[in-house]
Amino acid sequence: MIAIPMLHFIVFTLYINVDSLLMAFQNVDYEAETQRLIFVGWDNFARFFEEFREGDMWTHAVINSVLYLPVTVVIMLPLSVFAGYFLYRKIPLSGAYKVIFFLPNIISVVVLAIVFRNMFDSNIGPINAILQNVFHIPREKIPYWLIDENWAMTILYLYAIWAGIGYNVVLIFGAITRVPTEVIESGRLDGVGMCREIFQVIIPIIWPTISTMVVFGMTTVFTQYIHPMVLTAGSGKTYTIAYMIITKVNQGQLYYSAALGIMLLIVAVPAVQFVKWLCSKIYDTVET
Repeated sequence: MIAIPMLHFIVFTLYINVDSLLMAFQNVDYEAETQRLIFVGWDNFARFFEEFREGDMWTHAVINSVLYLPVTVVIMLPLSVFAGYFLYRKIPLSGAYKVIFFLPNIISVVVLAIVFRNMFDSNIGPINAILQNVFHIPREKIPYWLIDENWAMTILYLYAIWAGIGYNVVLIFGAITRVPTEVIESGRLDGVGMCREIFQVIIPIIWPTISTMVVFGMTTVFTQYIHPMVLTAGSGKTYTIAYMIITKVNQGQLYYSAALGIMLLIVAVPAVQFVKWLCSKIYDTVET
């Protein structure tokens, strides 16, 4: 019974990672009569620094990717905590709100992206229609949202919040429901208000869930490529680090992409571990 899992590990984990490491130091010799693999040393890695120094695509990719962290942690996560808390307090129509929040997560990513993209379509999008008919803004003054360099990345961040907040709300709501009711009731008997209940009771107890979301937010910096791929195809300078690597793979630059992946791993692992360590120092784990 253990043979199949071991075979899966050897082929799809061990072999692939070792091969990727070897590919990072190889390339195809196109000048030879028969194309063959040659050892190129650190050339693939040096190429990245040359591209980073000479062009602005990688600069935009790094900045756009890093900004996903405050979007997910500073904006989306607090919204998720407050929304999950108010659902826990059983506000009117809370059941309907649960469905509304989680609905984007049960729809195909491609379908969801098409719906969102059509919202900002210059010809048929409801956003432009509202701006023109309600606020009487002339058509020529409305930007092409997903093409304009000043707006495209902002729209992608809005999409990240819209598409991701529902999943976070469900996780937060589930964590809050596991908070012992006697703790909540004791606080209320002591005159704890809503704000103190959130920040001094709820958040410390559900901190393991919140810290996990913060770590996921950090990983988004290094792994996000779906949004620019399905919404803008990179137009409006909406590149991300992962999108750039995927683009290189699609262009057949497999060995250069392997080197990029190795460099990304070297940066990502310590960064994620640091965020995880930092989160563990804020609150002690509370057993519920």
